[in-house]
Amino acid sequence: MGKMDKDILCISKSKLDIFEEHILVKANNSVGIATTLSLWTKRGPAESDDSVLQIIPYVYLMDVERQNILIYTRTTSGGEGRLHNKISVGIGGHVDKETHVSHYGSRSEIEEDLVEYINLSSDAYREIKEEVGLRRKEISSLTHKYNIYITEPDVCKYHLGVVLEAITDVDTLLELSERPTDGEVIHSIVSLKELYKIYTDPNSNIEDWSKIVIKNILRNYYK
Repeated sequence: MGKMDKDILCISKSKLDIFEEHILVKANNSVGIATTLSLWTKRGPAESDDSVLQIIPYVYLMDVERQNILIYTRTTSGGEGRLHNKISVGIGGHVDKETHVSHYGSRSEIEEDLVEYINLSSDAYREIKEEVGLRRKEISSLTHKYNIYITEPDVCKYHLGVVLEAITDVDTLLELSERPTDGEVIHSIVSLKELYKIYTDPNSNIEDWSKIVIKNILRNYYK
């Protein structure tokens, strides 16, 4: 099955105004969305369907003191061309039905809406592990911060970002920056002061959602 044939989690764009109140946070740092609001649809058609928004957990990694953050640049060796050479702080991906089927053990549970809560945290942890090799036990907390929906550039208008903050320790972040990669991304650990310089540099090529996330990080933590 190609990636465009997979069922992914979406919401109707008409329900965007009430999306925030349907984000559910459990006591164990589990973040999810009520199934009453969401729907599963094929990724291919969703990429050009103006009536739905694809839900993307979008995670940034900071140390426990919130003084350092993981950033990365995607090279021309892989990934989507629109992201090449752009700086990003967010690790994200689609919410795949098959992932949740394997978690709950039954496709019928999801298709019949017997599961009341689609756990976005599991997808976030999966993306973190795939992208940077960080295991769930190395993350001390995962917190929902806010959501992102913008209509420019054009590709963004089909996606809804659920922004999550993942906290780990500074030694783990430093280790991540030193791990070899597949050549498609370059990881770096920067201080908030360095992040501010990147953000305010007019020549910095920052990915669109990351501009919003960085602005909020600096506003909340950089004094």
